[in-house]
Amino acid sequence: DYFHAVEHLSEFASLYFKEQQEKTKWIKQQEKLLSDDKIEEVIETFTLLSKKIKQATKKDALKKLINYYQTNKERMKYKTFRQQGYLTGSVAMESAIRNVVQNRLKRSGQRWTVNGGQQVLNLRTLFLSNLENMVIDKIKLTA
Repeated sequence: DYFHAVEHLSEFASLYFKEQQEKTKWIKQQEKLLSDDKIEEVIETFTLLSKKIKQATKKDALKKLINYYQTNKERMKYKTFRQQGYLTGSVAMESAIRNVVQNRLKRSGQRWTVNGGQQVLNLRTLFLSNLENMVIDKIKLTA
């Protein structure tokens, strides 16, 4: 997600830049490019930077960063995804997992089969989405 991409970027910048102002400016430039689907430009910036680095620790950190961005570049089309109505952060999903799944399936003493757990989660999702009337209406139709 977008925040993880920026987090990796920030970790490297903290290692590379000595001055806070320079670091902040550089991160903002890269964030702007990321937000505009210009991932290739970000990777090119990293590649050019790698030619200037002599210290092994910094070089290794940048190599990992380049690898992360190369591996995930198809998933980093944040502008495109936002325009299509998708979320670009995992916070909502992590919250849903905690509220929908963990709060129901991980209660003390409960055991679930995969099928049984899925059925409970389907009902819980409908309930939490205020769509439980759909289930009641379908039950009435089949009765």
